[in-house]
Amino acid sequence: MKKKRGISLVEILVVLGILALFLAVGVPRLSFIQKYKEEKKMEELVINTMKARRLALDSYQLVGVTFDSQKYWVEREEEPIYESAYGGQLYLKGKACKVYFTRNGRPDYQSAQSLYFQGKYHNYKLIIAPVTGQVRWEAEDEKRGI
Repeated sequence: MKKKRGISLVEILVVLGILALFLAVGVPRLSFIQKYKEEKKMEELVINTMKARRLALDSYQLVGVTFDSQKYWVEREEEPIYESAYGGQLYLKGKACKVYFTRNGRPDYQSAQSLYFQGKYHNYKLIIAPVTGQVRWEAEDEKRGI
């Protein structure tokens, strides 16, 4: 007499329980990917701001970078050159503003400032030095519990 070979309900539940345990351990570790994307978006923003400064130096014209709550764009003499969205990773804290780089690469006296951005994991500060026009960023703090 042959026995029926099959999978019992208990065996299926045990396998599903083991899979659920593996997923519970592995999924939270994927947050580092989101942190990486957030930091790369901030680096892209800084690079494009530095490119706008370089464009002002090279073209010997006034170049502006406008930061809005959802996107930013570079323009020369009111002509748009480049536009990019923060991609859902970053948001500008505060009201929209515009930074002008003069023909010698320095921000005009009203534009030198620090802009604050909020991400899911960090708060960021975009710093535009008043005299030199250097552009850099730094992560202010790590947000927890979000």
